[in-house]
Amino acid sequence: MATYNLPDGQKVSGRARVTCWFDAHQDTLTIPKNTLPRMSAERLAQLEITVTPDPPKPPPKPPTREQMQQRVHGERDRRLQLFTYSGVEYDFDSDSRQNIAGAYSLALAAVINGAQPGDLRWADPDEDFTWIAHDNSILTMDAQTCLAFGQAAASWKADHIRTARAIKDLDPVPDDYADDSRWPTV
Repeated sequence: MATYNLPDGQKVSGRARVTCWFDAHQDTLTIPKNTLPRMSAERLAQLEITVTPDPPKPPPKPPTREQMQQRVHGERDRRLQLFTYSGVEYDFDSDSRQNIAGAYSLALAAVINGAQPGDLRWADPDEDFTWIAHDNSILTMDAQTCLAFGQAAASWKADHIRTARAIKDLDPVPDDYADDSRWPTV
């Protein structure tokens, strides 16, 4: 609420019904802000009303340590939505991570059973093994490449978990926790 100072004995009158508060000790009348536009400049001058602006709002409370740690957690999860391998971005949401783990297991079994480098039909003798990248391009992988892909994915996730833990352990948690320089890169 803004405070409007009135000289002794003055009253605000008019047709608009407004709830106001008068402080006799300070000779002030508090009028809701939305009322001010209804009062003409002439009327304000007639009543010798001076406008005292609202005091500035106090700055927001800084986030608690727990809130900052939750923000770091969210940043980690955001960064784990994509994974880059050999210069290509891949989806890395929960379903994608399960698919990568499954392909890794198949590739490991194929290598154990003698799959050779360059053999793209290690998973199915009738078609090449492919993976769809984030941009929807289709890439072929032999079993050894699929193994390396799975290992890199596991390392990517583990590196982000460890990095988030290290950032959350800082006291205080830095405001620039989301800065790229704090997180693993390809």
